[in-house]
Amino acid sequence: FRRDLRADDNTALLAAAESLLTARAVDRMSGQNHDSNLEMFGQGLANIGTSLFSGMPVTGVIVRSTVNFQSGGRTRLASLGHALLLIVAIYYLSDAIAQVPLTALAGFLCVIAFRLIELRTLVHLIQTAWIEAAAFLCAAIGTATDHLFLGLAAGLLLHAVHVYFHPPARDRVHRTGDP
Repeated sequence: FRRDLRADDNTALLAAAESLLTARAVDRMSGQNHDSNLEMFGQGLANIGTSLFSGMPVTGVIVRSTVNFQSGGRTRLASLGHALLLIVAIYYLSDAIAQVPLTALAGFLCVIAFRLIELRTLVHLIQTAWIEAAAFLCAAIGTATDHLFLGLAAGLLLHAVHVYFHPPARDRVHRTGDP
């Protein structure tokens, strides 16, 4: 039971991290801000609902969100339309989709993944904060080699080392009467 509980904890942690990173990435594209608490609350409700039907864990996914945004989707209705389109495709086109070779799907996913990388940001990181670039590359390599958790852990560790040695500048608040 404890082994299953640990696996569930890891899954929940990865799902939460993926959803929040997805929300931040879409925020960067759209110029808007999300409410992290509302995002996690919605994900929790969705996971409770899907568990009632023995479903898989629910997360926000950067690929679907980015494709939706790049296709012109700007509202929740666009996300709902995307979900309905996926349901229709699964229901009516599953036999045809099953005929697509896995190598073609892998190539398609590699193209999408490459389009998600902001090369300008990576080059800037290499020039200004090489340890952050190394953190990005650890996470990317871990993901590509099917070691997602290890890649994310290594990336987070490198980021923590960077923040420890180079703490972010904090503005000082001066109150009336302070020297």
